[in-house]
Amino acid sequence: MLKWLSTLTHNEKYPFSTPELRAELKHTFWLLNRVDSAKALKRLLDHDPVFENYHVELAAGDGKTDDDQIINEKALDRVRKAIEDYDKTITLSVGQLTTGVTIPEWTGVLMLSNMKSPSLYMQAAFRSQNPWTYSENGEPKQKENAYVFDFAPERTLTLYDDFANNLSSQTTNGGGTTENRKDHIKRLLNFFPVIAEDSEGKMVELDAGQVLTIPKTIKAQEVVKRGFMSNLLFQNIGGIFASTEAREILNQLNPVDEGKSTPAADK
Repeated sequence: MLKWLSTLTHNEKYPFSTPELRAELKHTFWLLNRVDSAKALKRLLDHDPVFENYHVELAAGDGKTDDDQIINEKALDRVRKAIEDYDKTITLSVGQLTTGVTIPEWTGVLMLSNMKSPSLYMQAAFRSQNPWTYSENGEPKQKENAYVFDFAPERTLTLYDDFANNLSSQTTNGGGTTENRKDHIKRLLNFFPVIAEDSEGKMVELDAGQVLTIPKTIKAQEVVKRGFMSNLLFQNIGGIFASTEAREILNQLNPVDEGKSTPAADK
C-alpha cells in the first residue's frame, strides 16, 4: 500500500504526481470495499509526506445505527464542513455518499472497490460529474474537468461495455452484434471518454473497439499465464476463446477433428 501511495504522488501522469494535478484534485472521493481497509488507508494517508497535507474524512459509519439515510446525512454534513475548513480533502467511503448526494467541489473519484454492478459503478463515478461555479482570488471560475481513476482496466472496461449496452434491449445481457455494441459504446464515449496508458507509457483515448477487446485480451493472457487453471475459463469461456493466441495453443494441445466445431466465440 505504501508503494502504491508513492506511485500516486511520484509516477508521471498519476493523479497526484505534479503540483498542477494536485491543484486540480483538491477534493476527491475514494471508494473502498471494507471499513477496515478505509481505516487502515486513513492512517497511512495521515502520515504520508504528500497526503498529510490533506484532511482525510472517513465516511464509513460509526456502527451505532443501521439507518442508511441517517448515516449518509451525517457523513455528508462532515464532508461539507471539512471542505469549508480545509483547502484539500480526501473522502474515504465504503458505499456511503455514492447516490443521491452532490458535492460540487469533488473533481475526482478513485475506484478502489471491486464493484461488479454497472449501475452502481456509474452512480459512484458521477459523484464528481456536476457543474460548479466558484470564485478564486476574486475571479469567477467554473469546473471544467472531472476524473474517475481506476486501476483495474479489465473490470472498468467490462462495466463500461455493460453500462453502454444494457440501456438497449437490442444488446442487453450480452446480446446484439459486435457492431451494435460498438455503436452504443461510441455514444457513451462522446460524453464519458476513457483514457488509458499504452505500452509506450503514453496516455491515449480509447475507442469503442478497444473498450470491447482489451478485457478479452487481459483474460486470455491471465489464462495462458496460469496454465489454463484459471477461474476465468469458466467465467467467460466465449470471450477467452476469442483470443487467437489461446485458441492456437489449445488447438496444438488438442487438435480439432474435421467436421467438429470449436467453442463458440464472438467475432
